Amino acid sequence: MPDNEQIILATLKDGEKRWKDLERLLVKSGKMSKSTLSQNLLKLERDGKIKRFADYSKKPPAVQYALSSFESHLERKVREAVEELRCTFKFFREPTVKEVAFKVGETPEAVRPILYGLAPKIGWREQDKEEAEKEAEEAINLAGWLIWLQKGEQNAELNKMVEEAKQAASNGIVERARKILEYCPELAPEAKPASHGPHFFASAGLEPWPEETERVWMRVFLKEPPSSGTQQHAAWT
Repeated sequence: MPDNEQIILATLKDGEKRWKDLERLLVKSGKMSKSTLSQNLLKLERDGKIKRFADYSKKPPAVQYALSSFESHLERKVREAVEELRCTFKFFREPTVKEVAFKVGETPEAVRPILYGLAPKIGWREQDKEEAEKEAEEAINLAGWLIWLQKGEQNAELNKMVEEAKQAASNGIVERARKILEYCPELAPEAKPASHGPHFFASAGLEPWPEETERVWMRVFLKEPPSSGTQQHAAWT
């Protein structure tokens, strides 16, 4: 005979259930007591086999239970909104709770717990303004270095600078740089080796950001972009 946990999991197989649904299906039918249902729901949730969430479409919000793999309609909308907003922001930063809520037409209070619940799966996290700007600047520059690396050209000075930039970057910045590289490589600055002529010298490094990158920065952060480029130029006559 299946145990109480298996009975609950089988009941949730076809979708989410409210407490009163579970009570009707399992308690009133005589399969288990109310206290047994409560205890097993807590254990299953603690073990990560089921999840509990609030359905804010109901007034007042109704608590629902579902298998941990189940994705509710609102969860799907939130996940899709995050991806769409990331593309809109050219992967410079993460969308805020308020921005996601506006996108899906829900209140921030309804979206926040869902977004934090999805965070480990979709890599989302809440950034403060300064952190977002700093990470975006580093990711944009790293994308430029990664493009140079992809070219496979041999330049000891630039290759060393690329490795230093990669080692200094966090996993999050590396991932953001790769997204920029994959979806909008035209926004990455160009890495150039040292050059010189009769009246000038330019050290190895990154060129200033493209104008489009600066325009996107102003749209995403509502402020002037930082000074960019690492190449030093000198001219003499």
